[in-house]
Amino acid sequence: MKNFKYLFELIMCLVSLPLMAKPVVHIQQWQTKNGARVLFVRAPQIPMLDAAVIFKAGSVYDAKHAGLATLTNAMLNEGAGRLNANQLAETFDGVGAEFSNGVDKESGLLAFRSLVKPQYLRKALNNFELILKYPTFPNKSIVRIKKQMLISLQASKQQPNYVAQRTFSKLIWGKHPYANSSRGNEHSIPLLNKAQVKMFYQRYYVANNATVILVGDVSTAQAKIIAEKIMHKLPAGKKVAPLVKVPNNKAAVKHLDFPSSQTSILIGEVGVSRNDKNYLALSVASYILGGNNLNSILMSTVREKYGLTYGIYGQFQALTQKGAFIISLKTRNDQAARAIDITKQELSRYIENGPTQKQLNAAKSYLLGSFPLAIASNASLLQNLATIATYNLPLNYLDTYRKRVRALTVQKIKTDFQKAVRENRLVVVSVGGKS
Repeated sequence: MKNFKYLFELIMCLVSLPLMAKPVVHIQQWQTKNGARVLFVRAPQIPMLDAAVIFKAGSVYDAKHAGLATLTNAMLNEGAGRLNANQLAETFDGVGAEFSNGVDKESGLLAFRSLVKPQYLRKALNNFELILKYPTFPNKSIVRIKKQMLISLQASKQQPNYVAQRTFSKLIWGKHPYANSSRGNEHSIPLLNKAQVKMFYQRYYVANNATVILVGDVSTAQAKIIAEKIMHKLPAGKKVAPLVKVPNNKAAVKHLDFPSSQTSILIGEVGVSRNDKNYLALSVASYILGGNNLNSILMSTVREKYGLTYGIYGQFQALTQKGAFIISLKTRNDQAARAIDITKQELSRYIENGPTQKQLNAAKSYLLGSFPLAIASNASLLQNLATIATYNLPLNYLDTYRKRVRALTVQKIKTDFQKAVRENRLVVVSVGGKS
C-alpha cells in the first residue's frame, strides 16, 4: 500500500496535467457483463499491461467509522483465498509484477502492472483476481494495521502541516463527508473491527460501483477477456448515491499554537467541482497565481520580493462536488502575520485585475508544451483515464484540451476567478509559534 501512495496521488491530482487536442490517444469504452465500466487504451510500445480498478469507496463513505475505508483497502492483500500476505506478494514478485492499492476522499483503488507474455500475465491476473474477490481479512492483520494507522496518525499530529490541513478541512467543509480524514482518528481506529471491514467491502467493492482501466500491449479482444476475468463473480451490487452538495463556507481565522520554528499557513475556501464548466479557466488562473514555479505571482512576490517563505502555492482541489481553493506556505513564526497580510493583498489584487496577457501566454506555453509527459508511459496514460472516469469527463477530453486552452482569454480567467474566489469567505489557518 505504501508504494502506491505516490501513484494514487498522481492519479487523483491529474487535473493539473496538460492534455492535447489531436486524437493521439484512442480510448475505448464498454461494460462488463456485471455492470462495471471499462476504459482501455492499446499501448504497444512496451510489452506491459497496467490495470486498475477504481471503486467509489473512499473516506467519504466512512460515516461514523473514521478510517474504515483505509483499513478495508489495506486489508485486501493481507490474505486472499488460501494465500497469506507473503504468498500473495511472492506470487507477484515471481512473475515480475507489481501490485498497489490506496484510498483517498472519494475512491479506493487496486492496481497491478505485469509483462504481457501469457506465462507472466496469467499468474499476475489470477493473483489480482484472488485479492479483489476473495479477501480473508485475517484478524492478526487487522490488529497490526490498526496499530500502524495509530502510530502514523500520532506522528502526523506532530507536524504543523497536518494539523493545519485538518483544521482547514473542518472549517471549510464543516459536517460534509469531505471533512473526513481518510486516516481516521485516535478514537475511531481502536473501535474498527472485522465485521465492519467485511460490510464495507461487500457494500462498496462491487461491479456497479467500479471502473476498470486497462493500458498496455494487448488487443481489444484480449482487453475484453481480461476485464471480464477481473470482474467475473464480483457481485453487481448497487451504485453509491451521489454525495450531498457542499455549501459555501463562512469566513474564519484560526491560529493554533504549536512548538515549531515555522508556522504553516493555509488560506482558502470552498472551490468548485471538477466538472464545473469553468474548471479549466480556474486551473490556469491558479497556475498563474500560485503554480509550482518561480514565476508565479505569489512566488515572485511573497518569496522573491519579500523573502517571507521558501515556497508558496495555490490550487483548486479536484473533487466530484465542490473541492477547495487553497494557498499554502510556511514561514518563520515572527513573520507569520506579515506573510498572511501580503498573501491576502496579492490575492485581492489578482481577484480585481486578473492576469496580464504576458502571464497568460506563458502559462499557455507551458501547459501545451509539456503535454508529452501526460502520455509518456502506460502509467501516465492510466492516470488520464482515471481522471476521465473519476470525474465523468467526456471521452474526447484529451482531443479538445489544447483548443480549449488556446481559447482562454484574460477576461475569461478574470471573470471566472472573481466568481469562484470571494474574499468575504476566506478561511485563514495558521499553526506554529504563539498567537
